[in-house]
Amino acid sequence: MNQNIINLYKIEFINKISQYDQKITKISNLKNDTFSAFLFDWNADEINKLLLPDIEEALSSATSEIENGSETISIILYQDKVHFYDDNGFTYQITTKDFKEIVIGWRDFLLTPPLNGNKV
Repeated sequence: MNQNIINLYKIEFINKISQYDQKITKISNLKNDTFSAFLFDWNADEINKLLLPDIEEALSSATSEIENGSETISIILYQDKVHFYDDNGFTYQITTKDFKEIVIGWRDFLLTPPLNGNKV
């Protein structure tokens, strides 16, 4: 992920250590809370198998309108934009290219030691 995207979306990926059990929880902080919540619900395997193929399909078709989502956030992928929805409706929009870069960055962070759930 390039520095321009990191700066534009105020991206920060953090390894948070629980004081209770010393386990690592990987956290995403972005300027948009809906997007942060969306990322938090995905693991690396799900991103590879379920999300990235839909992103690629959306990018390759001008007429695409692909629905996907996490437990709490739904998205619609178009060739040029991604719309985010929560229980209250539409909340956020991002370009599909930037969305893809951030999702890949999140996946790569999840695969970087220390892994999510490991003890310190």
